[in-house]
Amino acid sequence: MGIAASRAADILNKEFNGTNYTPTATWYVGLRGAGTELTGGSYARVSVTANSTNFPVISGTNIIVNGTAITFPQATADWSQADEVALYTASSGGSPIYTGALDSPVTVKTGQTRSFAAGDLKIKATPLTA
Repeated sequence: MGIAASRAADILNKEFNGTNYTPTATWYVGLRGAGTELTGGSYARVSVTANSTNFPVISGTNIIVNGTAITFPQATADWSQADEVALYTASSGGSPIYTGALDSPVTVKTGQTRSFAAGDLKIKATPLTA
């Protein structure tokens, strides 16, 4: 998942000049298609509390994953095709902080739900290579 420039700046400022920022307490997982968040048919972002149950502590790796399933509400009408997942800091509006492509595009039809099983979302900090 890519990171928004504003959050990258927060992290770099904390690392290099001690400027504190307030970490996100609740993440809102959303789906996007062609760079735009889905709408309609009871689509809504899913709230996930930022804690070590929902995002287990990592050690010796550069990838954090979701520790619990994330399930969207049941569609009351067909949703547009989604090709991207995004993490937001609010239940609506605003720009995503992290985004990443889905392994394959998905269309949720009326009466269906979409879930990410524990471990399906992978947020990776890419290390430098020698």
